[in-house]
Amino acid sequence: KYSEFVKDPSIVVQVVNKKVYILGEVKSSKTITIDRDIIPIYEAIAKAGGFTDDAQRDNIIILSHNDKGKSILRRVDLSTFQRAALSNIILKPGDLVYVPPSGWKEYRLTTDNYISVLKTISQLASPYLTLRNVFNWD
Repeated sequence: KYSEFVKDPSIVVQVVNKKVYILGEVKSSKTITIDRDIIPIYEAIAKAGGFTDDAQRDNIIILSHNDKGKSILRRVDLSTFQRAALSNIILKPGDLVYVPPSGWKEYRLTTDNYISVLKTISQLASPYLTLRNVFNWD
């Protein structure tokens, strides 16, 4: 329709509300709007404020969809840059990233106080200390 007003018209349609979702043990779980078709996972996590101290970096879950709409679940290890470099971790619009809590955080959430943590440590150490004293191990 623009050809009536403009010689050789050209129209580009671009979706501007491309989003990636970051949840779990990041400083700010959020929806990140991206301005291109892909984003590296490190950039997305950085936009969410980075990992918390309780983040389980070796078991990050990414939920994606392929071109046919089928859900794809990937687990990635971002505990070191070398491991991350081995896998091509690029996020696309609509991807969801979940950073699970470490086992220690889960344990802390299930205990009401620090006394139970100390009690658990003493229960684990007690058999070793007993055997050490009985057999005079140094």
